[in-house]
Amino acid sequence: MPQPWLTLSLLLAAFWTFVGAHGTRAALRARRSLDRLGVRGVRTRGEVANSPRRVGTSYHPPQVRYQAPPPGNPSAPATQTYRQVPLNPDSPNALYRGTPVILRYDPEDPRRTLVVRTAKSYSPTANLVWCVLSMAFGVFWEFSSFCECSPPVTDPWGAAPPELAPGAGPAGKMGTCQVPSLPPPRSPLA
Repeated sequence: MPQPWLTLSLLLAAFWTFVGAHGTRAALRARRSLDRLGVRGVRTRGEVANSPRRVGTSYHPPQVRYQAPPPGNPSAPATQTYRQVPLNPDSPNALYRGTPVILRYDPEDPRRTLVVRTAKSYSPTANLVWCVLSMAFGVFWEFSSFCECSPPVTDPWGAAPPELAPGAGPAGKMGTCQVPSLPPPRSPLA
């Protein structure tokens, strides 16, 4: 192999592509879970009241505690405390007891809520942007690792070859970038 760094470069590019693809999938799943409310919702803060737990054969999803107006009166002050199971209990965020969370609730029925994110994590949209960028970075790195970039070729005594002479074009001022090709096939008779 002419470049010993090519293997490492391809492994790193594959790693960033995998991280980006895996994270993009998780971020899209988190964004889809926000559609379960059906309306834009009102954003508020709350905390996880109970962690998810299993008692015998039954599973109890996490519960969140938050304050919102009474049902049927969306213009009232947010003084009533609710303790509900969110519409997205399978949220990718770790919902453990006491964890502060950002919620959205339906203004017409504040008992319908979902967890947007924990207070210390990024929003699903920010996660999606970062993951798509890291995936694009990995793909770019993969393609650029196959590119052999070299500075302009000059004679050791300072004279440029005729194709890089002044006025021959921009190649005399900057390097060239060519994708390596396979050597020509050898004749079996040779």
